[in-house]
Amino acid sequence: MIRLNQLRRGLGYVSLGVLVLAHILTFTVWQAYISGRVGPLDYALPALMLVLAWLVGALLVRRKALLGLWMGLVAVLTAANGVLYQYYHSMHVPLTASDLVPMLQLTWAQLLSAQLHFLLRSTNLAIFGAIMLVVGFATILLTTLLRPHNLKRNWGGDDHFSNLKRQNWAAGLALLACIGTLLSLPTLQTARHLSAQWHHALAAIPQPTTQPTAHKDQSGELYLVVLGSGHNRDFMGLYSGLFATTPHLSTLLTPDNSIIATNAYAGHGDTMAALSAALSNRSVVPLEQAVSLGALMAAADVHTVYLSNCNRFGLLGTDLSGVARGFDEAIFLAESRWSTPPSDAALIPALSQVLSTLDPQANNLVVVQLNGLQSPYPSTSALSSHWTQGQIGNIVPDEAPTLSAYLNSLRAQDEVLASLITTAQAHPAFMGLIYCSDYGQALDAGHNWAAYEPAMARIPLLFTFAPRYAARYGDKLTALRQQRTQFWVNDQLFDLVLDLMAITSPTAHPERSLAASAYEVPDSPLAADAAYQLPRQLPTLPQPQRTQLTLHRSDSLMKFAYAHNLGLTRAEIDLSYDPQVGLCLNHNGCKRGDALLQDFLQAHRSKLETLWLDIKDLTTANEPAISALLHEMDERYDLKAIALVESSYPEALPPLIAAGWQTSYYLPWAALLDPMTQAQTAESVLQSITDYGLTGVSYDSAAFDWVNAQIQAGRWPQLKQYLWDLSIDLSSSDIAGQMAQYEPATIVLAPLHTYFDY
Repeated sequence: MIRLNQLRRGLGYVSLGVLVLAHILTFTVWQAYISGRVGPLDYALPALMLVLAWLVGALLVRRKALLGLWMGLVAVLTAANGVLYQYYHSMHVPLTASDLVPMLQLTWAQLLSAQLHFLLRSTNLAIFGAIMLVVGFATILLTTLLRPHNLKRNWGGDDHFSNLKRQNWAAGLALLACIGTLLSLPTLQTARHLSAQWHHALAAIPQPTTQPTAHKDQSGELYLVVLGSGHNRDFMGLYSGLFATTPHLSTLLTPDNSIIATNAYAGHGDTMAALSAALSNRSVVPLEQAVSLGALMAAADVHTVYLSNCNRFGLLGTDLSGVARGFDEAIFLAESRWSTPPSDAALIPALSQVLSTLDPQANNLVVVQLNGLQSPYPSTSALSSHWTQGQIGNIVPDEAPTLSAYLNSLRAQDEVLASLITTAQAHPAFMGLIYCSDYGQALDAGHNWAAYEPAMARIPLLFTFAPRYAARYGDKLTALRQQRTQFWVNDQLFDLVLDLMAITSPTAHPERSLAASAYEVPDSPLAADAAYQLPRQLPTLPQPQRTQLTLHRSDSLMKFAYAHNLGLTRAEIDLSYDPQVGLCLNHNGCKRGDALLQDFLQAHRSKLETLWLDIKDLTTANEPAISALLHEMDERYDLKAIALVESSYPEALPPLIAAGWQTSYYLPWAALLDPMTQAQTAESVLQSITDYGLTGVSYDSAAFDWVNAQIQAGRWPQLKQYLWDLSIDLSSSDIAGQMAQYEPATIVLAPLHTYFDY
């Protein structure tokens, strides 16, 4: 019996430890995920706060009322943290961009204040109840195991908590330490303000207080707006050609009947916020004055239908039908918050049914919302591949399965979209269709803007029109074709739809329509994206800079393919030599899965104007074999016409110089900047230049002023300069300004972050 009691008490202590540890760990991890802050202190502070909270609980064990009140407060606050985690995880966060970014950068203490405000308005009782049960059960165990007679029986000796005065002082000090941890961090006023704005945004689009006015002259017109989700244009064959993901759309959308906008961006990272902005004018007027697209269409006597394949209610009570407010009909294929929406293919017969009920003599607008590309993506085999790092870089191995699954999802969406378009085109009143996504997708971070990267905002924007649309509204089509490369944010969809449908209203802002000749490009931080800036700026760079600008470290086949789509025609690759395989694309020695130089040339030679070959092992011992390989590549691909051969071993370069190759000596540039070694290194470099007849030098831009001064002053011979500046920002709106200082250089390497970096 004694042993049974000991076993029971032992299991109690173990259970208490597991519950408390689970509580602390989940709270800490949730907090890091929500805030996007993952430094050691960002984990330590919330963990410390809960350790102190449980210590206070242990010290209050003799005062059950205070213990219950205290642990109840701890449970509520940490349950709110769990609710927030689930809310972000499900990506149904109804915040505007201006609210979302600062909210995600708050400290854990600031978030704690906002969490309580939010929890009181949330409906996720499952998470709330689970945390309350964990904390409640742990509290019961705590009070049971720390009873004075249990402590005496278990551990022997006097009651450690018999001195109530000492216990009260200890509890008070621990409580002050817990609160001090909270209050030592920045003010909570910002969090309180944001939490109020957060709840306000749940209203989505309010009913207008006054009936908007609108007018449309023509009748008998049908338009469709199709809204995708998680669609990143970078992976669509229709845009980039990198992957065969859009065979149906590529066939269906011809230059005669369609327009592909190349620089569309999502203004928000979640469905609710993106669509409430896209289907209203809330981004240009105060929320209380906002008008929904449905309400404005009603004023223009246009019949509207909202057809959705998303859950009408989010897990936390968000009502997606709010974005359809004002529409004459709102049809959700998945009404329950707990059900999984059917495949988007279910929208095809549903759309046919909707279109069959429409009066072809009237004006109609149908908005179709796809469930889209939701992670985890389905595992189908249409585009599965055994990727190698040589093909797609460091996506292998961690994210290669995600890439394959995402591509498969895009392929499935392609078929659905094509079917929706052909279904719409068959209607006798069809005039035009717009397709765009609510947000994009990053392979590594999804669409959580706590870890924002431009991939989350890059979305497709496609148009297709009936022949009679051109006859009736040819000026709009002309403007749209001329401006298809302009920057556009899906917050502007409201005005674009009004303009394309030729609806006039005092509420409209025509300058926000991509189809208006007076279109004004919005001033948005989203424009700081190399995928937008490079194609726009490259043609305008001065000719010397266009020939200078070269892609740094293009060590996977797909990286240069992606960069070439943005307009780059010059690249640098790192090569390592292995007698068994030859020259492989790798900075740190050859390994299995690397692409070879011949693979790179076979894939990209026709696109290249310059290729900087940074050969790590070009020594005098390896020079004959490497020269033979380069000669072979020259015969097959005319490599010598575009190549720069670089080595940090100047004594290995003379045979290549004699054979007519452009070469460069990789300078010991760090030693040239060190006052202790500068004179000796400069003399050694000059000796190498003279002895080996070197014609070019390459180095980090940090040494540019010093090296260029030696050449300009005549202390070194007139050498070609090749350099790299990894601080050049190709997402900047002033690429030319960043490069202007390097006018004497022949090549300037600049970094470009892509999915396919090695």
